Amino acid sequence: MITPLEKWIIKDAKLTKDYRKTLDAYQLINIEKTIKYVKDNSLFYKNQLQDISGNISSLKDFSEIPFTYSKDISEDPYRFLCMPEKFVKRIVTLNTSGTTGANKRIFFTENDLNMTVDFFAAGFKAMAGKNDRVLIMMPGLTYGSVGDIIKKSLDKLNVVNFVVGVMEDSYETARFIKYNNINSIVALPMQILYLSRVHKDIFKSVEKLMLSADYVPEVLIQELSAKNCSVFTHYGMTETSYGCAVECKALNGYHYRENQLYLEVVNPLTGEVLEDGNWGEIVVTTFKREAMPLIRYRTGDWGAFKTQTCKCGTFLKTLERSRGRINNVINACNTKINTREFDELLLKFESVMDYKVSEENDNLKTTLYLHENCCLDNIKATLNSFLQNKCKGKFKFTLVPDDKKNIVFVHNTMIKRVPTSRT
Repeated sequence: MITPLEKWIIKDAKLTKDYRKTLDAYQLINIEKTIKYVKDNSLFYKNQLQDISGNISSLKDFSEIPFTYSKDISEDPYRFLCMPEKFVKRIVTLNTSGTTGANKRIFFTENDLNMTVDFFAAGFKAMAGKNDRVLIMMPGLTYGSVGDIIKKSLDKLNVVNFVVGVMEDSYETARFIKYNNINSIVALPMQILYLSRVHKDIFKSVEKLMLSADYVPEVLIQELSAKNCSVFTHYGMTETSYGCAVECKALNGYHYRENQLYLEVVNPLTGEVLEDGNWGEIVVTTFKREAMPLIRYRTGDWGAFKTQTCKCGTFLKTLERSRGRINNVINACNTKINTREFDELLLKFESVMDYKVSEENDNLKTTLYLHENCCLDNIKATLNSFLQNKCKGKFKFTLVPDDKKNIVFVHNTMIKRVPTSRT
């Protein structure tokens, strides 16, 4: 089945035959429109783009436009605002990636949020139907929150759904799943890992999952898929109005909202735009955003476009599954190790509910939050072998078992995990 995003994008962008060619032209036109809009309305871009004419004849020309960085927003988010604040319907304050100092503020109008509702509704068609009952484990009590947007998108599809917020008590959540005959869940990946391992019987009735707001470990996808559960993943961030790219039924990479965003993958060090098939940093440009458009925004996330078309048969581009944050690394013996590698290494042990890694005086302290106090020897041997290979035996580590009850469930729905604080 072709991703339902295709039909939605064709209709919204009014594409004609030779869809890929006309979509490329549509994106170029909207890049020009966005540049003009922000030069007229944003103090930041009026200065940043003062020497840019706005006549972008090719996407190669666009690659010469300066980047926008997270620190630019943190320093003065109001310089990005393109309209009087009275028209803003939601403001989200972020302190991401473990940074200190000023927080980022992201502004949305009602139309900005409604575009994401439409995107989610199109994307959810690949996963949910009228016979499904969906549990939304995301904050949704306030207008414009991610749970509220997901609920509105599922309501458009006439899919029964329940917003319960981020999990605080797994037993209460398990009871809710049982008594409400839930068969599909939208949630943070680490909370699903916890729930599925502590309440295995409940998961016998869960058929479909949408995991979002954080890097999704491949070991978790494989574990849940082995239980006959279809695992969809979504890549997004607050800066893209929560929604960016989602998997189709092929479950082998994301399709992104090409009618509302333009994505590039660049070399994280040089900023050079990379060819498809090469991993680099995802860069985002937004279309049709009213409150706070962004041009060539450096996300800090790993990404790569696939060189082959998706098995679903769409003409849309396909992103590889996220590999998480570029700077989420532990520097062990002058060797940078991404936290993603620890995810894949440690979370394959079903007794591990979560972990925390930190450096302490040339010692790698690894705290394991365990459901059952078992397999410690196997985990220690696996970690030792991994570090021997990475650091040539020059780095010490300490394994500290802890109880799962000491896990503090996160409440931020756009998680940017850092290596010294994994819970």
